[in-house]
Amino acid sequence: MKNQNSNNSSGSSVYLACVPHVPLTKIQENWPVEANKSFWHSYQERVEEFKAFDPELVVIFGGNHLDGIHLKLMPQFIVVHAADALEDCGGWPGRLDVPLEVAAALTADLVDKDFDPASSHAMEVDHGFSNPLHYFMGELDSKPVLPIHINTISDPRPTLRRCRQLGEAVGRFARTLNKRVAFLGTGGLSH
Repeated sequence: MKNQNSNNSSGSSVYLACVPHVPLTKIQENWPVEANKSFWHSYQERVEEFKAFDPELVVIFGGNHLDGIHLKLMPQFIVVHAADALEDCGGWPGRLDVPLEVAAALTADLVDKDFDPASSHAMEVDHGFSNPLHYFMGELDSKPVLPIHINTISDPRPTLRRCRQLGEAVGRFARTLNKRVAFLGTGGLSH
């Protein structure tokens, strides 16, 4: 797990944490913390930093496990404009508070910068998003959240270079918002 806090010249500030979204975390909630002490200690430190940072917007990069997105259509990147989380293995159900105006502005900005993101106004996200959001925020709708889906499940996947370019473009866009923005990156052992 990784975290980073920084201020930039625009007056806004950013927080970054990269955490897993493994379903095992939900199962382990009822176990004594000692069963996986170093993991939970590190995770809790990230959560406390996040809470102290008190973001005005949370941008989460995650993937889907063929629960809300299927092989009938698998875009490389999706900027989510509205979302509900499914109750799947390791996830928590509920509506996400996605700020439509910010999602639409980001999508337009990315297109202007030669990206071709898909957008969804009715995305069903799974534990790849709801698992970390639950641990960082509690209620999934307690803060404005901008989910960005990255195809990590089926070939052809986007290259690491293109993912980095997307992240840099999203970061530049976030800087224009003049808000405290938390970035959460999440994946599993294989993604």
